[in-house]
Amino acid sequence: MAYEKDQHPTARLARMICIGTMAIVTVLVLILYGLFFDNFSEKKLVLLSFLWISLLGFGLGGLLLAHKGVGASVGIGLVIALAFFLALQTFYLTLWGD
Repeated sequence: MAYEKDQHPTARLARMICIGTMAIVTVLVLILYGLFFDNFSEKKLVLLSFLWISLLGFGLGGLLLAHKGVGASVGIGLVIALAFFLALQTFYLTLWGD
């Protein structure tokens, strides 16, 4: 981790955004799969996984560069979210081959 003096002034805000995103996604996934699992079809659960996996990737990726500020954090977060999305799409296409 970078020293306090080497951090961007918006580093704390970037960390809060990333950790907040991951916390909200975690709570929503626990509610979705814990309480409402039977209310959704398999297709809807698969479609929802694209959303929460991408948001989790955004939080994780943004946390990597949070010490560089909000701009870098959001930028890399979006790139990692896209990578997670594409990886999940590749996984589903490989698994079901549609």
